[in-house]
Amino acid sequence: IEAAMEENDIDGSIVVMDIKNGDILGMASKPDFDQSNVENYIKSSGNELINKSIWQFDLGSIFKTVVAAAAIEGGHVDPKDKYKCQGYIDVGSNRIKCSTHKSHEDREIDMKEAFALSCNSTYIQIGTKTGAENILEMAGKLGLGQKLCFTIPEEKAGYIPEVQEDGIGNISIGQGKIQVTPLQVTCMMATIANNGIRNDPQLVDSLITEKGLTVKKLERSRPQIVLNPVTSKLLKDMLHEVTVTGTGQQANIEEYGGSCGKTSSTQTGINEGEVVHGWFAGFVPYEKPKYAITVFIYNGKSGGGAAAPVFKEVAVKILRDVKR
Repeated sequence: IEAAMEENDIDGSIVVMDIKNGDILGMASKPDFDQSNVENYIKSSGNELINKSIWQFDLGSIFKTVVAAAAIEGGHVDPKDKYKCQGYIDVGSNRIKCSTHKSHEDREIDMKEAFALSCNSTYIQIGTKTGAENILEMAGKLGLGQKLCFTIPEEKAGYIPEVQEDGIGNISIGQGKIQVTPLQVTCMMATIANNGIRNDPQLVDSLITEKGLTVKKLERSRPQIVLNPVTSKLLKDMLHEVTVTGTGQQANIEEYGGSCGKTSSTQTGINEGEVVHGWFAGFVPYEKPKYAITVFIYNGKSGGGAAAPVFKEVAVKILRDVKR
């Protein structure tokens, strides 16, 4: 993953996790620094000393995964229901646009297609039916808004607002005050891939002497069942569809068993909104998934255009060359 970041000149983070047990197999942040000359970076404006994998950032449309999980798990919507997108939706005094409207303006779409095409209008309708309280509760179950790895003391908790802090329009599409870390997003995707069983990320397995003797084997957190297997299967199929017909087609690797994931092109308030982060998070392969992977590119502008191809590059390299 460091090679992929260097080759693509990425400012951001990539995290790779073992789906079955939560082991962090790889976690890199760029730009990085020379550990023997830390003083050279103290006054730098390049954020070399910030580990972006455990730093909190605006998330955007990947949060639609949480909305879908809450809607399905709670039975608040029928996944077969149809929705019409007018290119925008009015929520109170705010008008929220759908940037992918052209792809579905002439027909009604269901929850799965709306997810693949990242339709804001549909997901605000789904979010309104589901309710902010249920959505935010699901975010907590999936590991957002909390520290997950006790062996990384500097890990940020991110931020999931209280119900009264943000409107259902922002909550339904992951905008507003919601902030997460790439590590948290990877854990969420691993939970879905693992049939709804959440394993918190594990970075250190044991403490050993320089002679290889084990001093202490660290305890793992207990797995938690946070989603019904039926919900997980529906979400898994929705995440796969993103890479087949949706906004994440540049992450498609059907020749290696298929991929699943979600794009985010996240508007921020930085530089008067000029900074737009690019995310792609998911897992591979589609059948019997092994690896959860998150690619975050600071000011990457496009999740589908910038982050998805890097996800594919990393995933193919792992599936083809790594033996575990």
